[in-house]
Amino acid sequence: MSKHPVPTGDPWKLSETHPATVPVPLPVIIVKVEGPYTERDRKLWTFLLHAVWDELGEKRIHELSAHKINQVFRMLGGDHNTSWIWESAKRLVDTKVIFECEEEDERYQGIASLLSAAAVGKRARETGFLRFEFPSMLIPILKEPGRFARLRVHFLIGLSGKYAVSLYEILESIVNKIDPVMEVSLDALRQWLKVPEGKLTRWVHLNQRVIQPAIEQINTNPLGAGFTVDVHPIKKRQVCRSDTFYSLQSR
Repeated sequence: MSKHPVPTGDPWKLSETHPATVPVPLPVIIVKVEGPYTERDRKLWTFLLHAVWDELGEKRIHELSAHKINQVFRMLGGDHNTSWIWESAKRLVDTKVIFECEEEDERYQGIASLLSAAAVGKRARETGFLRFEFPSMLIPILKEPGRFARLRVHFLIGLSGKYAVSLYEILESIVNKIDPVMEVSLDALRQWLKVPEGKLTRWVHLNQRVIQPAIEQINTNPLGAGFTVDVHPIKKRQVCRSDTFYSLQSR
């Protein structure tokens, strides 16, 4: 029997030799999102997933120290107070991901929240602990993801800008392939990066304002990312199309 992927490292401790990584199903990364999902929400969700991985399916409600969570984020450039944690958790409950059923895995159907519940009121905040719950229908997918990206939690937290975060997650899904190359249309890329409708519709603008700044961040720290990336526009049938060609080099 094949083994299911599991996290590595310690999400509470920064380490260059044993980085904290967590497998995240591709349809959770490359998916249509509706709601107030922000860059920091994506980071917090990934961190929470790693931190309570062993409890998934065993405990319904998880509880973590907001102070300890904030310590990790502060070391990587976060805020000095913990108020953002409850606000972020609230947005994660309000954010919906819309799955498209995959032929090889029919578990991906319908709509799910990234967190099904979180205690975010005044009394909850006064305790100093974040209490939250992952959706029960999502847990089997998280624990046995099929196709997944292994995200480096601390590198992800250290990125700035929602597009850098999104692009890194997408690229992690292919970096360990035998041929680490992705070819994707401009429309699909805009959707994966969560670019607002009607914004940056031309490749030149998307490349200048989104792709290149994100790539620069990733390539600045190849040890932290685990790879470097190049991007090239391509042509097909002698007609310049809105396609992008990704070439990744692992380090």
